[in-house]
Amino acid sequence: MSFNKKLTIIILAGFLMHFFYGIGLWFSGNSLYSINGDAPSYIQTAQNFLEQGVWSADADLAKKPDNFRTPIFPLILLLFLKFKLSFIFLILIQSCLMIATSILVYVWGRKIFKEQVAFSVAFFLSIDPYLSSTFVAKSVMTEPIALFLVVIVFLSIGIFLKTKGDRYLLISILALAIGALLKPQILFFIVFFILAVILAKQWRNKLVWICLIIYFFILSPWLYYNFFVLKVIQFSSVSPVTLFVTSHKFQDWQKDWQDPLYHGTYRVRCEQILGVDNPMKCFEPHNAEILAGIGKEIILDNPFSFALFHISRIPKVFYHDTTIDTFYNDFGIFSGINGGNDVDVIKNIIKLKFNNAFLAIINKPIWIISLSLKFMWFILSLLALANFFIVLKFKKEISKLSLILILFMLMYGAMISPHGIHRYKVLVEPFILFLAFDSIRILYQKFYQK
Repeated sequence: MSFNKKLTIIILAGFLMHFFYGIGLWFSGNSLYSINGDAPSYIQTAQNFLEQGVWSADADLAKKPDNFRTPIFPLILLLFLKFKLSFIFLILIQSCLMIATSILVYVWGRKIFKEQVAFSVAFFLSIDPYLSSTFVAKSVMTEPIALFLVVIVFLSIGIFLKTKGDRYLLISILALAIGALLKPQILFFIVFFILAVILAKQWRNKLVWICLIIYFFILSPWLYYNFFVLKVIQFSSVSPVTLFVTSHKFQDWQKDWQDPLYHGTYRVRCEQILGVDNPMKCFEPHNAEILAGIGKEIILDNPFSFALFHISRIPKVFYHDTTIDTFYNDFGIFSGINGGNDVDVIKNIIKLKFNNAFLAIINKPIWIISLSLKFMWFILSLLALANFFIVLKFKKEISKLSLILILFMLMYGAMISPHGIHRYKVLVEPFILFLAFDSIRILYQKFYQK
């Protein structure tokens, strides 16, 4: 099959999947886009800046500037608010961007991996229902843009490692800088740019230093705002608050702890500690520092127990969370899926309580789909993480890109642990697929064809 035919298949598959979910929303009477989850805080930040010139996610009249939301996405939303455009146009752009990501995965992926691997990954992404649904593409959130940028970053690094093409260094650093201002977690991905330069033995290349200067130049207005206006050593208050939330989950995991201030969710506890009545005030930078200090103290009191807790949650990034809810949200069907958890089926099987597992499946047969997705992603993730060793064993090669991608997936898994819901997994999904399909290709050639 020719390149053009494969590209056409990827585009048509992506378009049909997004159209299918759009039609589902239309006929089910649901909104054509979702403003759940993090969306309200992005919209509120844009609205506050437009109307009052204050960068804050707080809806109260008495608000202080914060750094909760990094600037790129609220500024995009500000344009829609300014010109009174419906967010449906944003969703159309995001759907097109998801298809563009699949195209990029194929066009650039084939420069690094085998043709059949690049096409398989691109086609898989184009028909992934989760990426087409209200959970990603049709939500007013950062994931569609972030995924596109992260794909640019790591495919650029891959092409640079393979061809030593300097322009891909520049492309990757630009995507990294924009990505950091879009989603603060991407700030830490600069370590993989540096690692790629070291592995390629290009550290003395003048362009590397030019790229780093460009990177910090793009970040400098936001860094100035944090360091000199807010007077905090933060990039976003998300990180310190997340540290506190992690300690909160850790204490929940311990089960035998006692805290007179704890009477509910982490948001309630934040309000109690800070003496505020609005959870958004927890994300004011100085309040976030107070919460981070409490979180650090809790963690350092039980470092080994916390390490066990934290590491045990990293695998959550490598399996598919229940996505049967997408059918309800986008099509208005399977409304009886709530209650219980499909993971309980697995736990019952491990405990040899087969009857309980069987009854749970009988009561909720839709769990067969979600459990199958979990199992599939678990196998793909194992193949992805083993790719470096598979290449080394059977191809007698050291794959620098494989090493970088595996380290990226592990670091990202540690960053989002223990909060690893599937929406967070979106950023690593293409790279799990790349390495997993490459492992399958090598093993197939080695054993089946032999």
